[in-house]
Amino acid sequence: MNFISLFKTFIIAAPSFIILSYIFIQHLSEVPDIPATKVSTVDTISLKKRSEPPTPIKRIAVLVQAHQLDNPLIRGDIMECVGNVKKAQDLTDDFAKYPWVNVTYPVRFTYDVFITYPASFTYFSTIKAQLLEMGAGNVYSQPIEVNEGMDIKQFLNQLLTADTLQYTQDFTYDSFLKIHSKSDPHWRRTMLQSLCGTPALVLSILRALDRDIGVVVPKGFIIQRSRGTEAMYRPLRDFIGKDVEQCFRGDIDNMKLLYRAMYGRELDEAADFVFSAGTMFWATFQQFGVRDWLYVLPWMVGRWSTVYQPDQLLEHAMERLFISIPYLNKVRIGEVAPAMKPIAIYQPTYHKMLAKKALHGKGYDEWKTLKAYQGKEVIKPLDAASGGFGYYDLTDTTTRQRQGDLARAAGVTGFMFYHYWNTGDSRVTYTNTLMSKVVDLMLEDGYPELPFMFCWRNVAYEEGMTQEYGDTEQWEAHFYYLLPYFKHPRYIRDDGRPVLAFYRLGDMQDTFPQMIMLWRDLAVKNGLTGLYVFYAINGLVREDGLFSSKETVKYSDASFQHFPSINELHPVNIVNSTSHVDVKTPTNHRQYWGGSTALSKLTNSSSSSSSSHRATPADSFPIPPQKLRDDLSDTSLQMLNKLPYTENQVNIPNYFFLNAWNAWGEQAALEPSDRHGFGYLSVLKESLENQPLSVVPVD
Repeated sequence: MNFISLFKTFIIAAPSFIILSYIFIQHLSEVPDIPATKVSTVDTISLKKRSEPPTPIKRIAVLVQAHQLDNPLIRGDIMECVGNVKKAQDLTDDFAKYPWVNVTYPVRFTYDVFITYPASFTYFSTIKAQLLEMGAGNVYSQPIEVNEGMDIKQFLNQLLTADTLQYTQDFTYDSFLKIHSKSDPHWRRTMLQSLCGTPALVLSILRALDRDIGVVVPKGFIIQRSRGTEAMYRPLRDFIGKDVEQCFRGDIDNMKLLYRAMYGRELDEAADFVFSAGTMFWATFQQFGVRDWLYVLPWMVGRWSTVYQPDQLLEHAMERLFISIPYLNKVRIGEVAPAMKPIAIYQPTYHKMLAKKALHGKGYDEWKTLKAYQGKEVIKPLDAASGGFGYYDLTDTTTRQRQGDLARAAGVTGFMFYHYWNTGDSRVTYTNTLMSKVVDLMLEDGYPELPFMFCWRNVAYEEGMTQEYGDTEQWEAHFYYLLPYFKHPRYIRDDGRPVLAFYRLGDMQDTFPQMIMLWRDLAVKNGLTGLYVFYAINGLVREDGLFSSKETVKYSDASFQHFPSINELHPVNIVNSTSHVDVKTPTNHRQYWGGSTALSKLTNSSSSSSSSHRATPADSFPIPPQKLRDDLSDTSLQMLNKLPYTENQVNIPNYFFLNAWNAWGEQAALEPSDRHGFGYLSVLKESLENQPLSVVPVD
């Protein structure tokens, strides 16, 4: 019997090993009580609830190698990832509360967190308490004095801990997520957004692992001998050039050495090796071959690296074998794109307003036109008795609370509130802000309880009005009105910068450059890291000649496709309800995709986005939910196969702007309707929780 066979027998049978491991586990962590699951407040009045199916509950290990946990940015990214695992668990626990969902039951699971951290980090007890509060069944932690072996040694020790737990506490881990505190922020966030960017994506991956996929890696990070570099994450492609073989050439001897230590036989050095750059991935315990890797730990004693170098260490050889060994054993490797993060456009005008009173008289509200309209194709809000909202008043806290809960259940990441600001109109003189009451109430009561951002809808809201921007003094007043929102803990940020969109940038070509430079300067002076600014690509772009030069758009950071009016940029109106390709812009900045639940009936010459035309229910028609589902499916495939890897910049986070949550006047509303019920919300949830994966081809 050779050494390998003897050691395998020892690992499996030696009681002293189990006892010592159990003592080690107890030293790492006391087992806390599992906190109670939060109950959603979504009202399902008069809707029949479904019972939960008798499916077994899976157990997941979240393995975090966080030697740089003391870095607040890294800590925030890691906690967001683990938080999304928790939110995915909540969605599975609450699934029966949403009878409108036309989607298969998700994989139910519990999870434990295994985390390393720098021994010098004195606040880890707070982090551990937060992880437990977030819903981790147990947190097993280990301080790191010397970063020997980098994240690889920590990862294998965490697998050893998890494997020992299975024997001593009589349960089985089904799968694990490996993440670590990679220092490069763009690489780190791209990988994390691809593995745990949203709760829905976590559920998508768990569905895949529960079927026939053994390992899931971030799309664009696979390096394979037989594969080119065209589909790689661009910074990775730029780093390695076209010579894929260089990623294996310097490590092949160490790979052979490790393989011999693990299996007692030679590795075929001509094999089609595969590895995932960055070494973050999901895998099933069984198909990853956890115990094979544990057999090599004693052999590694005294061989772990203490000084980092970019290549040719034993740890690098391990990285190349982590995915190669399952792949060569015919395990299916799936690649997944960064999580689609829907931002629903929110119209905050459904309540009685002083501005409307001044313009239309007492008693006018935004519902008046829709209530009176009798067109056959028009949809109206589902009544409250059937589980909808009816003709609501947004000053009602309960309505906004239910909106947030329902949006969250469907997978909406956040709301983009239309923001109105005008320096004045002779008929509306009470304030520069128009229709701000709902967002002001949100600051007071916190509802809807979702992340949010603003889009300045800088168009004349009523026929006969003009949109005015004022001078420097008024720009400052506008900024300081926005500042409390920018500092709100739920305001959406990009690298710490509050995100602000402009609906009609072309109308500001003489104003925007100077105004936005002032605002960015004021942001820094008021404790922010800057502003992240982008604009809508819609039918007004052509009307205003925005793309005739770079002089205005170069001061922005990105753009987003606004549906359905973006279709008016084409010579013949297309019928897509979601994005499938980037629109060419003068700067080719980062571009976010989007979609709509409605398509415009108007011709290009009579645009619903035109400054001279206010949209009515007759201008648009709501698409069937099936159409939205099919288009979302196509968009997801395009994101997987094209974006964001071949474009100039990776969209991290991968926001997707949906028009709209409640634009009832334009017939674009995700909210429940009298014709489609909860159909739009159901297909959105179905799409988000069943994101496509591409499978690495097997010879």
